[in-house]
Amino acid sequence: EGTMCPFPRHVIVLWKDRYYKLEVKTAAGQLVSAAALEQAISGIMQSEGQGCLVGRLTAADRDVWAEQREALENCEGAAVNQATLAAIDTALLVIALEDTTPTTPEERLGLWLKA
Repeated sequence: EGTMCPFPRHVIVLWKDRYYKLEVKTAAGQLVSAAALEQAISGIMQSEGQGCLVGRLTAADRDVWAEQREALENCEGAAVNQATLAAIDTALLVIALEDTTPTTPEERLGLWLKA
């Protein structure tokens, strides 16, 4: 018999190649206020690289992706990587914030593939 997973209460915010877990619901299932979310996102954008850095896997070939993910889960510091990947896997969604404005099709494509 399978077990039920709890409903996720967080999103992942990707900012400057780092991942931040942001709770958007309380333990009671209530949405966090817009003001609290705005303050949290502002704090993330003002942080100096304090989020988790696990690398980019999204644009890789499936087999390469799987090998790289396994390496992340088993390397030195694996516990942090495993927790970060679990947070990403269970997030309601991932929000990619950028502080650049691409002007050419190549720059836009590079930005899309990165996120």
